[in-house]
Amino acid sequence: MKRNTSSAFGRTAGAAATIAALLLAGALTSRAQVQKPPYGTTWDCLMSGSGQQGIAFLTFSNDFTFNGYQLLVGRQSATSASSSGGRNDGGDPGRYPSSNTNSVGGGTNLFGFGPVAGPWRYDEKGRVIGYFIEVLNQQTSITTNFTLTTITETTTNMITNLDGTITYSTSNIVLIATNTIYITNTSGTTNGISFSAKVTPGKHLSLVSSTPYGKVSYNGVPQAQKPIPAPISGSWYGTKKENGQNTLELFNLFPTDVQNIYMTTNGQGPGISFFGYAMVSAQKKMGFAFQTFPGTVTNFDDATGGTLSATLGGLSYPSKGAKANTSGWEEPINPITFKAQRQGP
Repeated sequence: MKRNTSSAFGRTAGAAATIAALLLAGALTSRAQVQKPPYGTTWDCLMSGSGQQGIAFLTFSNDFTFNGYQLLVGRQSATSASSSGGRNDGGDPGRYPSSNTNSVGGGTNLFGFGPVAGPWRYDEKGRVIGYFIEVLNQQTSITTNFTLTTITETTTNMITNLDGTITYSTSNIVLIATNTIYITNTSGTTNGISFSAKVTPGKHLSLVSSTPYGKVSYNGVPQAQKPIPAPISGSWYGTKKENGQNTLELFNLFPTDVQNIYMTTNGQGPGISFFGYAMVSAQKKMGFAFQTFPGTVTNFDDATGGTLSATLGGLSYPSKGAKANTSGWEEPINPITFKAQRQGP
C-alpha cells in the first residue's frame, strides 16, 4: 500500500509538473504575443483599398495611445461624374483638418489631410487593435481676441545743463502687451474607424481598418530606417491639369515639426493663391493637400471661399532633385493631375 501510495503520489506529482509546464508554456506564449509592441518608431504607411489611397504616419506610445497624420485621396476611375456640395469654405487642409466626401460613379471618394489619434490594445491573439475618428466636411471659424496688459514703470533721467550743472527728472513708461488668441470651431460629420494590425518590431506594420466604405489597408515601414534621399524643402513648380487645361503653380515647401511633412504658405498661380501640406513617404510616394483661393491672399487665416484639392502619386529623385507625378481630386469632385518638380540643388 505504501508503494502504491507513493506510486500514486508520483503520478500526481508528475501530472502537476506537466500542468505547471503547460501553464508556463502558455504564459510564455502569451508573453511572446504581447512582446511585439508597435511603439518605438514612427510607421510610414501607404494606404489602399475601397477605392482609396493615401499616406499615413502613425506613432504608437507605450501608454496605449497613438497619434499621427494622414493624407487621403480617392482613386480616379474611368468614369468621373461631378456633384455639387462638399465645399469646405475657409477650411485648412492641415492645422484644421479638411476632408471631402462625394459620390462618384456610385462609389465614394474621400480626400484631404489631417491628424488622427486614438487608443490601442492587444487582443487575445496578440494583435494590435484600436480605433480613431475621421472628420469629414469640416469647417473652421477663427476668432481673434486681444488681451491688453498695461505695465507702468518709472525711470530717472540725468540731464546736463549748459552751465555744467546736473538735474534729474522722472518719467513713466507705459508698456502694452497684446496677446492674440485663435479659437477654432469645427462642425461636420465623423466616421469611426476600427483596425487590427500585425507587427514585426522594427521591420513592418500590416494594419487593416474597417470603414463605412470598406476595408483600407496600411502597409508600414519604420520611418527612421528609410531616410528621404534628396532635399524636399525649397522652391517647387507644378503643373495642374483639370478639364484639359494646364495651370502653372509656384510654391515653396518648408519643413514642419513632423518629419517628412512640409507646408507651403506662398502658393501662387494665374489669378489664385494657395497654401497647404505635403507628405513624403519613404516608400517613394508623395501627396499634396492644398486650399486654393481666388486672387492674391496674404493672410490665409482670414480667407474664405477656398477650394480643397488632394493628390497622390510616385516620387522619383532625378539628378536635379525630387519630382512627383500625382493625381487626385479638386472640389466639388473634379479629377486632376499634378506634376511637381523641386528646383535647385
